[in-house]
Amino acid sequence: MVNKLEQNEDLERYVKGTRAQLWLDNYTRKKINILMDTGDFDSVSYLLKVSVHRLAIEYELGGVKVTETKMEAE
Repeated sequence: MVNKLEQNEDLERYVKGTRAQLWLDNYTRKKINILMDTGDFDSVSYLLKVSVHRLAIEYELGGVKVTETKMEAE
């Protein structure tokens, strides 16, 4: 089992904390608004979660192996 300290160290390689401040270009902002307007996403956080999961699948389909993080393996 991975201890809490190891989980935090792994997460903090790319994401600092559980909140993020993003700087978006206008094109990306418009796409987010269009996707949110569909009503399929409860929040922008959920939209980003779905987007990252789909991107990982696309990478793997393209031959790039996306390995599980320590937290996902639990």
